[in-house]
Amino acid sequence: MRFLADTNIFVYAVDQRDPVKRQIAREVIARDGLTISTQVLQEFFVVAARILCDVDPALALNGLRHMAAMDVLAVTPSRVINAAELSVARRLSLWDSLLIVVARDGGCRVLVTEDLGHGDVIEGVRIFNPFNGEAFPDG
Repeated sequence: MRFLADTNIFVYAVDQRDPVKRQIAREVIARDGLTISTQVLQEFFVVAARILCDVDPALALNGLRHMAAMDVLAVTPSRVINAAELSVARRLSLWDSLLIVVARDGGCRVLVTEDLGHGDVIEGVRIFNPFNGEAFPDG
C-alpha cells in the first residue's frame, strides 16, 4: 500500500526529546510504500535545521538528501490551486490540504500525520496518526 508521510514523521525521527515517538516515526519511515512530497522536503529542513536546537544543520541536510532519494511527489501549481479550494471548502490549513491533494493525486490511500483527525477520510485519503497506538492500516 502506498502512503504519504507528513513532515512531522521525519522530524520525530531525528528529535531526541521523545524517544517513543522517535521509534514509531522510524518504523513508519522503514515501511514499504512510503511516499513524500516536495513540501515535506522543504518543511523538514526548516524544522530540523532551524527550529530543533539539538539537530546539527549538517545532519539535517544529510537527512534531506536521503529523503530526496525516496519516492517524492511534486507540488505543482494545479495542486496548490486544488489545495486552496479544499482549504476553503473544508476549513483546513493550506498546508494540510496540500498534503491531502498530493496524496490523492499520487495514489496514496493513507496520509500519515498527527495533525489531522485520525480515521477521517478526506478526498478518499484516510488520515492515520501512528502515535495513537493503533496498528498501521493494511490498505
